[in-house]
Amino acid sequence: MQIYGINSVKEIFTKRRDLIKKVYLDKSKHFSFYQILKNAKINVLEFDFHYWRKKFPNVNNFQNIIAEIDLPDKLTLDQLLKKIENKQKSILLFLDRIQDPQNLGAIIRNAAAFNVDGILITKDNSAKITNTAIKASAGGWLDVDIVMISSAANVIKKLKNNNFWVVSTILKGKYQPQELKKLNQNLVLIFGNESKGIRLSLINSSDYTSKININPKVESLNVATSVGIFLYALTSDN
Repeated sequence: MQIYGINSVKEIFTKRRDLIKKVYLDKSKHFSFYQILKNAKINVLEFDFHYWRKKFPNVNNFQNIIAEIDLPDKLTLDQLLKKIENKQKSILLFLDRIQDPQNLGAIIRNAAAFNVDGILITKDNSAKITNTAIKASAGGWLDVDIVMISSAANVIKKLKNNNFWVVSTILKGKYQPQELKKLNQNLVLIFGNESKGIRLSLINSSDYTSKININPKVESLNVATSVGIFLYALTSDN
């Protein structure tokens, strides 16, 4: 895939330059970075604005740089569970049909900021890791393990068998995030679709339901905002 924008390209160069296949840039705009790329033996080609404009007609600001990259390998659920099996008080996010790539990217950024151990994303009716999501994640997509899942019911069963307690975040949840923290358990937090919420089957299979107390004049919060509040409450020293 291609990613564009100087910060996005620099981020992947710093964290995972092995994923970069080639970079197109305007040397007159990014000469110092061009020299860094050449010294790192990255294949650098001239940026052709008209070509990329035709290829991505809806993009307004390439910043005269595009990188062609390979996406990092995604873990399977078994691989993720093996990776964190010896960790105490793990936190996973389960994203049930989150469709806005901006929300997905912001959630990934929150997950990276609060050291979440992994994100589970339903394959169907969900946003993918696109340029929009990557830019919104501010590099976080390279710092958090992501697992794509197909059978939600089987995943919930496997998580419970691996000592995780499942929490659905809903408007009429029973517990506050601060109360969940006192449970001192491995947690999977489920966050639902922007308009439809979490599927009833997942709510019914959860061990707990939880909510954030907000002004009743406000119907709900953006899902990425909710994720940030939950993670802060669960990981802060307060």
